[in-house]
Amino acid sequence: MLGKFRLSLFSALNEHGSALNENGIAEEIKMKHKIGAFFLAFLMAMLVPIEGAYGIQFSTTGGGAGGSGSVSMNIRAGDSASVNSGVSINNAVITPTTRLIGATSLFEETHSVKDSTGKSASVYVKVANAPNGLTYSSKVLPGEGTVAAQSSVSAEQWLTVPKANSIVTKAASSYGTLSSDVGLEETKGPSTGDYVTLNGYDGFASASASSVSTSQSAASGIANSIRIYGDAKDSSGSYGINTQLTGISGGKATFNPLITQSSAGTTTQVTQWEHVNGGFQSKITAGSKTQTRTSNWGTDFDLNMLASKTTSGPYIAGVIGYYVNPTTSANKIQGAVNAAQSGDWINVLAGTYKENVNIDKSLTVNGAGAGKALVDGQLAGSVFTIGDNNPNIDVTLQGITIQNGKATNGGGILNECRLAVTDSTVSGNTATSLGGGIYNEGVITTSGSAITSNTANFGGGVFNNGGKVTLNGGSVSYNIAKADGGGIQNSGSSTLNVNGVSITDNSAKGLVDPYGYGWPTGWGGGIYNDGTATITCSTISRNSANWRGGGIYSYGSLTMTGSTISYNSAKNDGGGILADESSVTNIADSAISNNIASHFGGGIYNDATMNLNRVTIDHNNAQSAAGMYNWGWATLTDSKITNNIATTNAGGFYNSDHLATIGGTTQITNNQAKTGYGGGIYADGGSVTLSGINVGIKNNMAHLPSSQSSWKKGWGIYDMNNNIITNNGFNAAAQAVGNTRI
Repeated sequence: MLGKFRLSLFSALNEHGSALNENGIAEEIKMKHKIGAFFLAFLMAMLVPIEGAYGIQFSTTGGGAGGSGSVSMNIRAGDSASVNSGVSINNAVITPTTRLIGATSLFEETHSVKDSTGKSASVYVKVANAPNGLTYSSKVLPGEGTVAAQSSVSAEQWLTVPKANSIVTKAASSYGTLSSDVGLEETKGPSTGDYVTLNGYDGFASASASSVSTSQSAASGIANSIRIYGDAKDSSGSYGINTQLTGISGGKATFNPLITQSSAGTTTQVTQWEHVNGGFQSKITAGSKTQTRTSNWGTDFDLNMLASKTTSGPYIAGVIGYYVNPTTSANKIQGAVNAAQSGDWINVLAGTYKENVNIDKSLTVNGAGAGKALVDGQLAGSVFTIGDNNPNIDVTLQGITIQNGKATNGGGILNECRLAVTDSTVSGNTATSLGGGIYNEGVITTSGSAITSNTANFGGGVFNNGGKVTLNGGSVSYNIAKADGGGIQNSGSSTLNVNGVSITDNSAKGLVDPYGYGWPTGWGGGIYNDGTATITCSTISRNSANWRGGGIYSYGSLTMTGSTISYNSAKNDGGGILADESSVTNIADSAISNNIASHFGGGIYNDATMNLNRVTIDHNNAQSAAGMYNWGWATLTDSKITNNIATTNAGGFYNSDHLATIGGTTQITNNQAKTGYGGGIYADGGSVTLSGINVGIKNNMAHLPSSQSSWKKGWGIYDMNNNIITNNGFNAAAQAVGNTRI
């Protein structure tokens, strides 16, 4: 049936006849009760403001078509003592939005649903004395009251209150031994004019046969006192977070935004996150475990709280994000570091912080961005000293510029722990010994960061001393080593991984010999590798060495894939790369081009074991061996040595000792020995094997002829000692052609 409807009008007095109009009270109501069109029209007609009415009250019961429910409403226009209005609604589905304009003394609602198996969900709101009204809406599924068995039930409400004396909200759900709730309470202070506010609040509750959950979120809230809570309970115990916010020095506390979630059953846990301005105390409970975090430094915080049921038992975690501002306090970052607990983070706002920071706990330092948040060491030590007294920690530096540090080792960063440096810049730092930008004895991973314009004796940008350094993206540029390792020095048992990095414009000046070795310094303009190095998809360009290895000097193990070594220079050997003595070098799918050496090996100088697969060595220059100089064990497969120019001998490839095998589809073409022998290949010792019918020695040029057999004329191939070059499937007549005299 259509249900019963009753409408009552209260005392009508002419002197109050326009009060309802003048206070602008409006109600947009849509009720999911099946009231016929006639009754709806009648209701709307009767709700038109009536001259002389103190207020209006109406109620309805029933629902028709098997539904049930009731709603009652009392709208007061005021009495002789006041002109405050009030609204009270119970057991109603109100969608879309209810808008109350004007003073509202009390707004209180409960919306709930429960099915015949016991699944229940409800939302509740109470607002006291809202002078500017409020906006509210709710939704209950499948409907208000008691309903037949459902797979799930839910209730939700939305609320915005510009001003009020107090606001209380709650969302709760339960089924059997499972229960969950979240809530918010805001209270004004005692002073005249105090108020609370709440924007964009959403409270939700749901229950199914396997789990119950509740959540709340809000864009912002302001009050002198704020309580935010969440609870969950299953048969194993209770879990909860209770956070109290208070204003500082009698002021107001704020959150912006707020997210609380609670659930029991499939996942039993409570989480809470909010950004807070003010004081706080947050207590976390999980079974017998408790933790309390308080505001112990500063005025702005991020709170990230968790109480959880895990397979190993109850788990709690309370993490605080501290905020530092260069205009508010001295020793800003260090003060927050001292106050923080392991796992917290420090949010560094834009500005310059003149300090030297020591970190010995696991922390995340989030800057406003490189170039915006600058930490300046004032030439008074390392800007960041990390893990010096506790190497078993994890630290992240993100979005900051680290500058003007000066120390014996690690002018910018001295690291002995596990450190991540993300989207940051390490610039303008100095070490009088090792690692102008970074000195590492722990584990460092950089991502999208720039290490630039730093200076040291060894390792101008980075010195890795027995640790592990992984560089992902970003750049290492314009760094200076007064001795070796202009960009990076990877020393001893160290491990270096370089992925997608631009290593450019670094220099090993060779100006000092601080340890009295008695031989020239200036090794490794871009990279000096004495450990294990892996380079992938990177560019090593425009670096210079005063002695050897303009791009790379390697004395350890080096693997390079998909990379470019170009436009580097060495005043002695190895313009692009120099692999020395016992080292092992494997290079694949890479290009070594446009490098210069004043002596041997414009592109490559190999004095160890080197394997080249699908490598292009082109447009390099040197006095001898413009393309590649081999004094070790070299294998070239499916590679190209082309367009290299030597002032004297070996435009393409020079074999001085040991063994070289040239096979696959390798092509040695268009190289020049301008005033000497071996436009393509010069053999001066050891042995060279040309292996396979697809190798080509073509169109090379040399200045002087040779008395060797026709296919070995010095224009293309020069064999200083006959039979050093052996033929393993190489067809001399077909594959060594087009070579000419300059």
